[in-house]
Amino acid sequence: MAVWLRYLRRICDAAALPARFIYVDQPIPNRLPLPRILKRALGSLIAAFKVLGTRGEVAPVVHVNASLYPSTVLRDLPVVIAAALRGCPILLQVHGGRLANLTPGKIPWRAWHWMCRRATCLGIHPGPQWEEFKNAGYERRMRRMYNLVPSTDHRADLAAAPHFLFLGRVVEEKGVREALRVALRLRDEGHDEVRMTIAGEGDLVEQLRKKIRSSPHSEAVSVTGFLEGDALEYVRRQANIFVLPSRHQEGFPFAFLESAERGMACITTTDSAIADVFEPEEEFQPVDINQPSDLYDQMKRMVTDPTHRERIGTGGYEAVQECCTIEAAANRFENLYLKLAKQK
Repeated sequence: MAVWLRYLRRICDAAALPARFIYVDQPIPNRLPLPRILKRALGSLIAAFKVLGTRGEVAPVVHVNASLYPSTVLRDLPVVIAAALRGCPILLQVHGGRLANLTPGKIPWRAWHWMCRRATCLGIHPGPQWEEFKNAGYERRMRRMYNLVPSTDHRADLAAAPHFLFLGRVVEEKGVREALRVALRLRDEGHDEVRMTIAGEGDLVEQLRKKIRSSPHSEAVSVTGFLEGDALEYVRRQANIFVLPSRHQEGFPFAFLESAERGMACITTTDSAIADVFEPEEEFQPVDINQPSDLYDQMKRMVTDPTHRERIGTGGYEAVQECCTIEAAANRFENLYLKLAKQK
């Protein structure tokens, strides 16, 4: 949520929109005693009223950046109450979570649906989250929202030797074991130019390191563990192909967006919001993880067909610039804010 607050500040600055911010970073677990829940909620309510101003200078639009978890619903509820009492148009953006996280009939579930009914507009991610809200009957007020990535000055060298990057949780359902197996097989077949970096933490880290040590290609493949800051940026700048052959139903993963923004050619499954926004075969290379030969075929094609690699990398980069950068979001939010302000 802190990341989104920084993004919203930059969006408003880019669109030259005056803005006030309230950042309530204290979830309210519903297992707390009722007096403590009420005390925290009252604090959020008072803070919201202070930011919204008096009735005479009420904010023209209130943008609530919410998450679908019991504790965060109770945290965000007072802000929506304050905005509703002030008569403000409300943009309720769902940053994370799923409706399935809330138990039907319980207080957080009832509070969330009350918030949705009071909202002027619902900002929803494409993919599984979009389908949930559509099936819940909110389609008429839904607007697509995208995860955002900052623009960088780096573009992957797609003409260089193929260097695969897996970035994420190093667990079975992410398909990382299969991706490593393919990379080692390609080197066994004589593609000595192939490199691979696996960055992240998870249950498989030590298993994969052991497998690499026992192979003749340990100099070309590495498992770094968790990285951040300059170390993470370094491995990103070495790679030119991003691979995420996940069995897990992804939302709109930052790792994919950040890799595409850097111009990497991306390989991933279609069981996510990615396929709702990016064009398969043009802006990313889809793969069926349930067909092991398909991952091999697509990774090998990236190695042996530089033209294909260039096309996918360029297409993904252009798609990110169009919808997922701060600059692109500034235009969308400015138009949406002005439209909502007119409904006041």
